[in-house]
Amino acid sequence: MSLVTSCLASAITDDFRIFCGDLGNEVNDDILARAFGRYPSFLKAKVIRDKRTGKTKGYGFVSFKDPNDYVRAMREMN
Repeated sequence: MSLVTSCLASAITDDFRIFCGDLGNEVNDDILARAFGRYPSFLKAKVIRDKRTGKTKGYGFVSFKDPNDYVRAMREMN
């Protein structure tokens, strides 16, 4: 197994993730979590930040355990 293949295999989990783009610099993990926390199977929210400056890169991810919550959030949280 190549290094790339093993890295991809270890990154696969059983959650359902939404990409959230166009986030302002004031948005942090907690704010994003509060926005999506109303869905029962919400697991985690993560805003991606520049390691050097700490500023947001303008996007993040939200994950859900239940694919139905994932679909509802995609529709409702446009």
